[in-house]
Amino acid sequence: MKTILVAALIFCLAEAGPIADQRPVASFDVDMRIIGGSNAAITTYPYQVSLYFLSSGSHTCGASIISTTKLTCAAHCTQSAASAYGIRAGSASRTSGGQTRSVASRINHSSYCSSCSGIPFDVSTIRLSSALSFSTLVNSITMATSGTFAGSSCMISGWGRTSSSNTLPTTLQAASTTVLSNADCTSRMSNVGGATIRSDHVCVYAGNNGACNGDSGGPLRCGNLLVGSASWVVSSGGNCLIFFPSVYTRISSFASWINNN
Repeated sequence: MKTILVAALIFCLAEAGPIADQRPVASFDVDMRIIGGSNAAITTYPYQVSLYFLSSGSHTCGASIISTTKLTCAAHCTQSAASAYGIRAGSASRTSGGQTRSVASRINHSSYCSSCSGIPFDVSTIRLSSALSFSTLVNSITMATSGTFAGSSCMISGWGRTSSSNTLPTTLQAASTTVLSNADCTSRMSNVGGATIRSDHVCVYAGNNGACNGDSGGPLRCGNLLVGSASWVVSSGGNCLIFFPSVYTRISSFASWINNN
């Protein structure tokens, strides 16, 4: 059996060796992207932000706007010092337009564990150096505070890889997907080593689309609510496998933490 890597949606793939029982193994991938999506208008996703490195201008992750000065993201996306990052809001292009801000501070959840099964507590907050100006292009999204959303048709979005190529799309991609129950997600992941599905995860699956490298930290929206933040996917040979669910951090489990940090 080929080794399947559980990719924690980041920007560069990590390698992992086979384990004794030859089951797939959990690992990281610092880049997620929407596979099977289509070009999206920022007016439909005004809460979507690109997180990039100031030194290179390179997109690394997505994030969601919570207020004029606060974003929520994935902890695996924000492991560098706050001064390393900038954000772009209000543009479907990850390279131009919209409003840019530097990052004043970032807080990763203290229980985040990149080496633990299921990559738990993969959530962070980002404080901006100055407030965003809200408009039809830039706006916040309300966090879900309860509900499983199982069976709901929802939207995922981001600038992650759209194929096995390492090239990121310039234009924001989005796709419709369905939220699975955690029991169903666990069953679908039964042959993937380290792919523990926790109560604070939310899984989505469509069969013909999914998140991939570069989408990490980006939003799962159900109706008008932020339900998830992209955390990890299953990959093999650097390719994201969309016949497995995409796993998001369940925002309702961390809404109070996000508000307080």
